Amino acid sequence: GDIAFMYGNQDSFTIISPIYALVLEFFSVEMGAKIICIVSHLFFAIASIMLLDVWTKKFHCNKYLLPLVFVFFYLYCSYGETRSVLNQINYVEPYFAPRTLSAAFGLLGLTILFRKKWISLLLFLGGMLFHPLMAGWGLPLWLFFYYPKTVYPISIFSLLFPLTLFLKIGPFDAFDTDWRSFYKTIHFFHFASFLLFYAYCWRYAQNKAVKNIARALFWIVSIALYWHVVGIKTEHIFLNMVQTFRIEWLCIATTFPLFCIVLYNLFVNKIRKRKALCLTEKLIFLFLFLFWIDSVLIDALTLISL
Repeated sequence: GDIAFMYGNQDSFTIISPIYALVLEFFSVEMGAKIICIVSHLFFAIASIMLLDVWTKKFHCNKYLLPLVFVFFYLYCSYGETRSVLNQINYVEPYFAPRTLSAAFGLLGLTILFRKKWISLLLFLGGMLFHPLMAGWGLPLWLFFYYPKTVYPISIFSLLFPLTLFLKIGPFDAFDTDWRSFYKTIHFFHFASFLLFYAYCWRYAQNKAVKNIARALFWIVSIALYWHVVGIKTEHIFLNMVQTFRIEWLCIATTFPLFCIVLYNLFVNKIRKRKALCLTEKLIFLFLFLFWIDSVLIDALTLISL
């Protein structure tokens, strides 16, 4: 009765199974699992540091790289699967998972998004080989960033796609199990906070690259939110198989450095000069600080350090 296994998204679209089997056969199950887990986590850590290093250099706030790295890992690597209103960021498990490798490739794709157009695309595609529902969200980001006119046809297609429910063919049908309850754990507040921040960067950012990536992210997250709501309401099998909540890795990986860049620029240009913040800027701080809440003590230290 598990929809994911019934329609094959667990093993049919990843190359990790034969690779994992080879490692386990060569090193034994226990040692092989430890090795591939450590390698995948190190790869993710290196990709994260490279992303923060390149982005902070590009936007002239790289002297804060070290504390940002520690805060980023704290936010991104909250181990476990516990999901609640105040703690949703759990995408790096304390064991090996294809999601970790896929997200690492996605982070590398984001790292060179501004500089190496086609290599960035290849990295997103490479990440899809390990877990298409993770790195796959980098493809529309790449497309909207470099070819912004594609936003409109893809958005129209995305708007009309749920109508495939009327075909009632295989995955283009509704399911009648309680399996969909898993997706209700994703809180729409998070989508709203991301959209508010991207809209702010799109409208007010001075840097053209920030405006372009914020615009692309705004459209992608809007589509994900729409598919998420429609998927739950209509019980559309395909929309739920897409697992729109997987876009959170992309939101976290982009929002955190962008938010630090925005905060740094506001500090330099307004706060230090004692200029008043507009209402939108105050709302941005409120929403984003609330979103990152996990430990009150750690967050207090984080805000002070920033």
